[in-house]
Amino acid sequence: MDSGKLKSAVILILLLVNAAFGWILLSQRKNEADLQAQTRSKLVKVMANMGVTMDESIIPRELSMRQYTLTRDMSLETALVQAFLGNATGRDMGGSIHYYENENGRASFRNSGDFEIQVSLPGSSIEKRLIENGLSLARDGDEFICLLDEHEVYNCRIRLSAQEEGSYRIYGRCLLGTLQPGKTIAALSAPTMILRFRDQAEETGRVFTEIRSIRPGYLLRPAVPAAELVPVWCIETDGGIWYADLEKGELLNEYIPN
Repeated sequence: MDSGKLKSAVILILLLVNAAFGWILLSQRKNEADLQAQTRSKLVKVMANMGVTMDESIIPRELSMRQYTLTRDMSLETALVQAFLGNATGRDMGGSIHYYENENGRASFRNSGDFEIQVSLPGSSIEKRLIENGLSLARDGDEFICLLDEHEVYNCRIRLSAQEEGSYRIYGRCLLGTLQPGKTIAALSAPTMILRFRDQAEETGRVFTEIRSIRPGYLLRPAVPAAELVPVWCIETDGGIWYADLEKGELLNEYIPN
């Protein structure tokens, strides 16, 4: 056999081997997808037998999220004050509270991320100034949802309240500091998490009969010297909203009644 025919034969064999491997891989993926679909369908039926309805579409897929720490950065606070009030005199009030004031208004910041600004400004310019100072936000009516990696930080919101003579009170909790990424957390499997959630929620004595949504996000845990941003599941039911640890599926203290 001449070298040209030999090369053609080798190429043909390699193509056939690659095709075989591709077929095996596609078959495996299809089998995995079928198994996952069956598991999700069975989970809905199991929950229904327990008296809890849910739509299969809300069951989350496999997910990983990164942990973060947040260290207070006074320079970012003063930059935000500058954006709203201009040059303002700052005072340390003790208890990690810093207060600023001038003829344009006043502002205060706490170590927990809680803050308040009182200023006379057009409401339309407030969102622009917040975003220009490094805050990642999504509008929700007269409130702003704080975001991290495009996920909601559920206990960080900024609210607007119109005051007299065209002034606004801007207040809430935000991620105004230096973020340091930590380890990546793989979420507990959805069926295990949901069944564990149902059992733990039942132990609290609070009643629900429907799970409406399950969304990933963060909770801010204020601490010194650095706060923690904990990856969580936000589980909304007809009886309230719970938060569960992403990695272990354990219920956290936060609970919002409907």
